[in-house]
Amino acid sequence: MELTEQVEELTEHASGMEEPDVDILGVQVAKRLRDPKTELLIAQIAIAGILVLLLLGIKLLGGPAAALVKKGYEDYFAQSNGLTQVLERPVQPTTQTQPAAQTQATTQAPASDTQPASTQPSSAPKTGAQAQDLSAAIDMLAMNMPVSGWISSDFGDREDPFTGEHSTHQGLDIAAKAGSDVKAALPGTVTAVGYDPDGYGNYIVVSHTGGLSTLYGHCSKILGKKGDQVTKDTVIAKVGSTGRSTGPHLHFEVRMNGVRLNPQWLL
Repeated sequence: MELTEQVEELTEHASGMEEPDVDILGVQVAKRLRDPKTELLIAQIAIAGILVLLLLGIKLLGGPAAALVKKGYEDYFAQSNGLTQVLERPVQPTTQTQPAAQTQATTQAPASDTQPASTQPSSAPKTGAQAQDLSAAIDMLAMNMPVSGWISSDFGDREDPFTGEHSTHQGLDIAAKAGSDVKAALPGTVTAVGYDPDGYGNYIVVSHTGGLSTLYGHCSKILGKKGDQVTKDTVIAKVGSTGRSTGPHLHFEVRMNGVRLNPQWLL
């Protein structure tokens, strides 16, 4: 019974005791006063104390340090204001200057249009020359098949008809009846007539505009002469099988500045 009474006395004594005070920045605060309002007040006091210490430190360092802090503060806000002005200024000038640039362009355009009008009479002779060039280009694109027949050997790689080995055919073979008319594929001038026993046999060459020329080989007879002016309707030779040939046909070549081209590109 005595032990129970002693425990109760100790419990009552402990409950009646106050919690020790706590020292925070020189202020005595009792633990039992801990509540949200008190903790917020303590935090504000602590921040205020830190600011006071910071200001005291700047003052102890002297005038230059305080002036430096002040200058940095002013520069910061000056830069922010300048940036704001830069962002705001282009809004009005762009809406005003763009129409002005457009009006300048529109006023200059008619001037450039009127200048060629004054030079048109002097450019008339050039137009005639251009028309002639165009007519020549059309004639060149409208190359005629020089003989009526069928293609027996294309331009390019092939098997040599005499040796059976790989070779390059530099022209187009057109099989036709012996003695058939051979006409110039394009208008031009006969620049060469000859005989090649190991190749073309009887051949004739016609030169055209723009460095283009055509050759007609293995002919049985040459009708054109060097220097003759020919047209697409001019019969310049007869189909044959002279030279290195396996039968009656026309060997037809197209050359551009001496370089052999595929005649089928132009036919």
